[in-house]
Amino acid sequence: MFGASGKGDDTEALQGFCNHLDDGLIGEISLRHTVSSQLLVSDKAHFTLRGRDTAEIRATDGMPVAYGYGLLRFRKCHFFAVRDILFDGNRKMRAPVESTAHAVIFQSCSDFTCTRVGCVNSVTDGFYLASATPAEKSTHCSRFDFIDCRTDNCFRQGCSVIEGNSGRFIGGVYAGSNGTAPSAGIDLESNGGTPDHAIENIILTGVQFRSNDGYGLQISPMAAPRDIRIIDCLFDDNGHGAILWGATSGSILRPKVSGFSNKAVRGAIDIPAGKDVGNVTIADPVFDRIAATRSNLPLVYVHAASAGGVTITGMTANSCATAVIFRARNCKLVDSPHIRSDRANYNGAIAIAGPNCVISGNHISDFYGVVISADGPGAVIEGNILTNPRFNDKDGCIRSSAAGTVIRNNRISRSIAGTGYGIVALARPARLEGNSVSGFSGHPYVLRAGRPIQQPSSTNRADGRAWDNP
Repeated sequence: MFGASGKGDDTEALQGFCNHLDDGLIGEISLRHTVSSQLLVSDKAHFTLRGRDTAEIRATDGMPVAYGYGLLRFRKCHFFAVRDILFDGNRKMRAPVESTAHAVIFQSCSDFTCTRVGCVNSVTDGFYLASATPAEKSTHCSRFDFIDCRTDNCFRQGCSVIEGNSGRFIGGVYAGSNGTAPSAGIDLESNGGTPDHAIENIILTGVQFRSNDGYGLQISPMAAPRDIRIIDCLFDDNGHGAILWGATSGSILRPKVSGFSNKAVRGAIDIPAGKDVGNVTIADPVFDRIAATRSNLPLVYVHAASAGGVTITGMTANSCATAVIFRARNCKLVDSPHIRSDRANYNGAIAIAGPNCVISGNHISDFYGVVISADGPGAVIEGNILTNPRFNDKDGCIRSSAAGTVIRNNRISRSIAGTGYGIVALARPARLEGNSVSGFSGHPYVLRAGRPIQQPSSTNRADGRAWDNP
């Protein structure tokens, strides 16, 4: 193949091969090739580059880490496919640094597919998608698929999308990013000065993110990325957390998160500051093998300076400390089959500070002290089942300090009777009714300014006299 023998430096021969990739040609490599500088495929269309057997392109020992010294760059190429090739950046025998020496670069490309392509040991990023002219959205990478691809041991991250739209990541494993920040499996992050929505309409389905030093998936708030959908993805042992969600819209469906520990930055799923950041539905998340015990490391965190609007439905956690912290408005935790908060020794497994948040229809067990702490105005705490507190005192299991809270139809029970309170309201609720409290030998119902409210049964009512005249 153009003299590329796999027995020495094949850069020149492989470049000749790349020059012919065009107009329906299927180019195939089947050997392990070494290159000493970057290969370039420029202004081509309607071609396929595929590997067979042990096809590999590897950086030579001591190859510089600078512009022009990645492995392969596609520039302004359209309607093409890359399949079954491993790209090895030879990090062990080079000096990794944050540079442009990414393994495989797609620059202003569209309508392309990568299938079973691997990028390992990169000295910067594995895959890198960007534009030659970022200010012009028509030049951004668009309509692309990464199918069953993989990255491992990349210095900065496995894959970076700087400008990209209408792309899909289907299956594959993005693992082991380490060396310099962000160290994510995949990073959707535009540069400063890029137009808004330079990243939009990205779908990630069935992708595995494993053992990255940073987040498994990082979505930066820069340039307001939007319409990001994460479906059936696995996040295992990622140092900073599973997902940093800086997008302005989208959804996270059925994520599986495991290995979240005290070395994390904040939330396993973290919604950071940004005036439009948030507005996401997180449906049926499963949290397993959670080791984090600190109060500032919840399973889901929503920053006070975000837009809020985060809805979590169907959360399951077989063991955790803090489940959620809502510091922004209009957030919801609803219909959780079971959250077992057995790792905390402090109040606030669920902490509400933002206005108009809803905690409804959840089963939470094995908690310590206050399980639902509502300090934000207008909270609705309704229809929750709270069982087996490990500790309880005058602060109660449900504690509200803001006016206008609705506390309704909650069931609080402990299997072994003990002292303490079920519900504590430090300001007058908007509604207080239908709550059932059992297993508390002290005053189980509501405390205001240190005074227990007496009720004839363990079910309280929205009764003004009962509230005002204990």
